[in-house]
Amino acid sequence: MLTDFGIAKALTTRDHTAVGALKGKVGYLSPEQVLGKKPDRRSDVFSLGVILYEVTTMRKLFGAMPHVKAIEAIANAEYPDPRTLVPGYPDALAEVLRTALARDRGQRYPTAEAMGAALERVERTLPAPMVAWTSRRGFAITSGPTSKRVGSASPKR
Repeated sequence: MLTDFGIAKALTTRDHTAVGALKGKVGYLSPEQVLGKKPDRRSDVFSLGVILYEVTTMRKLFGAMPHVKAIEAIANAEYPDPRTLVPGYPDALAEVLRTALARDRGQRYPTAEAMGAALERVERTLPAPMVAWTSRRGFAITSGPTSKRVGSASPKR
């Protein structure tokens, strides 16, 4: 299941927010938002990509940076390849992130539904279960009978 958080729509409402002001946490804004352009559904896809990155690497992507650095990194769509952070990170999942986190929104998935379909295709290519969640110890990436812990309950900042 994939959820569309409606960030683009929330940004277009004007109640209690000055015109031109950014709404939302800086670490989850899209490049077009930090550049003052009008957001759309693909802005939500970028934000969802940030969340997917953080969940699968257990590391904050832009939120741990000072605001100015985060805005610069978001505007340039600069982020560490998740395969360098998590041993065994699936190439297909890294490709979904690359598309969702593209600087040019025209290169992103057009909707959260399209991103969800891509994630379902990735899931079908992975050994089952690829990700096993534990209650307090984070998660483990598994491949066949072996598994290794790669995350912790709290994202690293």
